[in-house]
Amino acid sequence: MTQDARGRVVILGQGYVGLPVSMRAVEVGYDVVGFDVAKDRVERLRGGQTFIDDISDAEIAAALATGRFTPSYDPADMTGFDVAVISVPTPLRDGAPDLSYIEKASDSIGPYVRPGCWRHPGVHHLSGHHRGGRGPGWRRSAGCAPAPTSTSGSPRSGSTRATRCTA
Repeated sequence: MTQDARGRVVILGQGYVGLPVSMRAVEVGYDVVGFDVAKDRVERLRGGQTFIDDISDAEIAAALATGRFTPSYDPADMTGFDVAVISVPTPLRDGAPDLSYIEKASDSIGPYVRPGCWRHPGVHHLSGHHRGGRGPGWRRSAGCAPAPTSTSGSPRSGSTRATRCTA
């Protein structure tokens, strides 16, 4: 971690929400791993090229030049994070959100959870638009608690609890 960095953040999903969050986190001093499963997207970012209108190539290049932005599709690059943010699609399927992308992202970050990191064990939407724009309800707890589950065993929609991992 660089001397002036605030910590190591992994942002899973480098789309129209995750990439701007990554750029802002770099801007305020965090070391950021911008993780995405789309190799072509990661390669474009590594080359200083954007693929969304809200972020310019110059912003990507500036973030890369700080040494605090690492676009990656290799899960091993998530090692040692302090904070993980999941920013992946939840498309509607028959009127209900498809949570499979969140479940896959949670599975990929799970092996790298360690004492002292923050993780979000359930469903977390950065924009909060699905709940009337109220945004996330993060809170701290002692130890890493499992994700709240429904009777089907999958994370409950609308869960916004985060835990600080201490054990």
